[in-house]
Amino acid sequence: PDSILGQAHIQTRDLDAPHNELYLTQYCHLFEEAAKQTGNDNFGLQFGDAFKPKQLGALGYAATSSPTLSAALRNMETYFPAHQSKTSFGLLQDSDILWLSYRILDQQIENRRQDAELSIGVFCNIFRHCLGDDWAPLEICFEHGVPDHPSEHERRYNAPVRFGRRTNAIAF
Repeated sequence: PDSILGQAHIQTRDLDAPHNELYLTQYCHLFEEAAKQTGNDNFGLQFGDAFKPKQLGALGYAATSSPTLSAALRNMETYFPAHQSKTSFGLLQDSDILWLSYRILDQQIENRRQDAELSIGVFCNIFRHCLGDDWAPLEICFEHGVPDHPSEHERRYNAPVRFGRRTNAIAF
């Protein structure tokens, strides 16, 4: 961990206090570096899949304490900017399909694959918290190109996964 944190310019004490914040550039670099140093190209995918919604702090509690999935998603849409800056998070309707869209807006952050896969996994876990462990999206989209092992993505999401799209999104 010290090597990964060091390469991301994060000190262990930065993580000790809950009021400390990481810059989005540090956060993204942290997970890209973790994937690199562990040799696990799907690090963000696996981390997000295992991440419990309440680990998001106030945002996670707002989502998991909501009476319905609709209320949880609306709370997340309202409060996400306070949780993470320089990103877009929103719900879009396309006929009878809703899309949860997530995207980093900061153009200086070039390597964002691990963040995208981690974030989409966390959001899927909020759906599962509300709808049960058997819930699966209709489709998942990612901005980044096809990774070396894309079959793990479809297996973890139990849905078709598309790469090279204009945003990261969950269809439901």
